[in-house]
Order: sequence, then structure tokens, then C-alpha cells
Amino acid sequence: MLRELHTLAAATTLLVAAASAQARADTLVNVSIDTSSLSGQAGGIYFQFDPGLNADPASVSIANFSVAAPGALDPASLLNFSDGGVSGSLDSNNLTIANSFALNDYGEALTFGSGITFLVDLSIPSVLTGDSGSGLVIQVTGSDLLTPLLTADPSGNLVTMSYDTTGALSVLSTNPETARVSVAETPEPGGVVLPGFALVLLLLSRKRRVSGRILPRSVP
Repeated sequence: MLRELHTLAAATTLLVAAASAQARADTLVNVSIDTSSLSGQAGGIYFQFDPGLNADPASVSIANFSVAAPGALDPASLLNFSDGGVSGSLDSNNLTIANSFALNDYGEALTFGSGITFLVDLSIPSVLTGDSGSGLVIQVTGSDLLTPLLTADPSGNLVTMSYDTTGALSVLSTNPETARVSVAETPEPGGVVLPGFALVLLLLSRKRRVSGRILPRSVP
């Protein structure tokens, strides 16, 4: 019995530690941009992910980036740039932008095709303690990687994503007919850990009952 209690206590400690380690919750946003009106032209794509004052550490990853034919990325362009907490690149399909500096941005040249699609994976702490959130802006640009296209928004942004100190997310397309966005939140990490915790407790409890059961004597 004492050994089982020790086992149960150890399992509980491990599960609590696992739950604590799951400190981040992701939000996935699918982005689809119709660039058929620009097909064949030289241009670019621009991302900027900046923190508010005293914001918690967070990051965005851009995955499954695709430019429809006849377009393509131009990773060799001398106009390509990255600043601040940027790692990876679009052409290697591992671009990540952290909000670790006041300015964190990335631009890459491309030739437009009929469309651009990609997945934004926004990773923020599940418990926010900062004084503000952070925001991501996405622009489609001209060949100078500076002139915004496909939007009448004064700031030039085509898609914006931001969250506040409660973690509430806002996703906006300034040109919904051209840039379509859809949000799909992943389950909270705790939702995965707690059922596992309950299962371990049930199995340990069952094992204790079976091991403590008195078996009937066999009749000779």
C-alpha cells in the first residue's frame, strides 16, 4: 500500500510538471490572397510582428507558404531583408518572427501568380502578465518591397492580427474580397494533460484494488 502511494505521488508530480511545461497556446490562421490581378508582375510579401509596451514574449511562424503559378519566390533578390527577432526564411519554409525587439520584420521578393496561401501559427503564453499584447501586419507590395498593393488601408496593411492582455485575438482583412482569413484555435494544453492524469489515477486505483483482493482457495 505504501509503495502504491509513493507511485501515485510520483505520477502526480510528473503530470503536474508536464502541465506546467505546456506554457504556450497556439492559434492557427489560414491566409489566402488573390493576386490574379498582379499575375506575372514583380512584387513582394511583408510581415511585421511588434510588441506593445512591456508585452509578454510571443512569436509567429509562417508555414506552408505557396505562390501559385506562374509566380515564385525570389530568395536571391538583393531587396530581401529581415530585422529584429527573425529566423529562417519563406523559401526554406521555416520563417519565425519573435516580438523580442521594438521592430521585427521580414520582406521577400517574388513574382505574382494567381494567388498566395500560407498558415500563420501565433504562439503566445497561456497566462499573460504583460501590460499589452502584440500585433502582426501583412502586406503585399510592389517590386520595391515598400509600396503596398491590394488595399486602400492608409497604413498599407492587407491583414492584421493582434491580441490584448486577456489573449483575445482580433484578425482583420482590409480587403476581404482579395485576402481571406480563417481562424482555428488548437486545444489548450491543459485539456490534453488532465485526461491523461485522470487515466493514470484510474489505472493505479484499479491496480490497488486487484492486488488487495483475496483470491479463493482452490478445492483439491
